[in-house]
Amino acid sequence: MAQLQRPEFAYLNGKLVPWDEATLHVGCEASFRGLNVFEGINGYWQPDGQFKVIMMRQHYDRLKRSARLLHEIEHWEACS
Repeated sequence: MAQLQRPEFAYLNGKLVPWDEATLHVGCEASFRGLNVFEGINGYWQPDGQFKVIMMRQHYDRLKRSARLLHEIEHWEACS
């Protein structure tokens, strides 16, 4: 897997700070929404009482592809 480049500085709160000092609160919008992957999955109750998920494999494959793009795939290998 390709390694991400590590910059020397980051732009944070209107100023340049050393990369190692650039931290975000876990509730920050960027970390909460910008660095995560998600996939909407639909399921429906069937007349016989069973709950069935629509195209589960395709949803899961898209979720893994998104995680791979963010270099998060190693966390998903156990789920395959």
